Amino acid sequence: MKTKIDIQNIVNIHNESTTYVKSQSSSSKVERKAFNFYRSYYDVFKQLEDVEKLQFIKALLERQFTGIEPNGLSQMANFAYVSQKHNIDAQVEGWENKTKRKLLSINSSNLIESAI
Repeated sequence: MKTKIDIQNIVNIHNESTTYVKSQSSSSKVERKAFNFYRSYYDVFKQLEDVEKLQFIKALLERQFTGIEPNGLSQMANFAYVSQKHNIDAQVEGWENKTKRKLLSINSSNLIESAI
């Protein structure tokens, strides 16, 4: 059984979604929505104990989405993060250059100190 496709509905949906995307992109608040999760992140992650895995992933996500550098990681979680730091920083820098926006990009200890 063939389904009848209404071309006008498709055009209307496309126009509405394009208008929505344009209005969203012109807003003053730009948040990073995604990043590439490299296989190397996963390979390092697999080598860690559960507590260290959580620290590593949290540090990775915080850096990618907020710019906050990790602080207070265990020795192994820090080793894992440092081993991937070049790629992580390159991705953040690439997003900042593309969007002409800066993530927070401060050390989390400075954030805590400034809040006190």
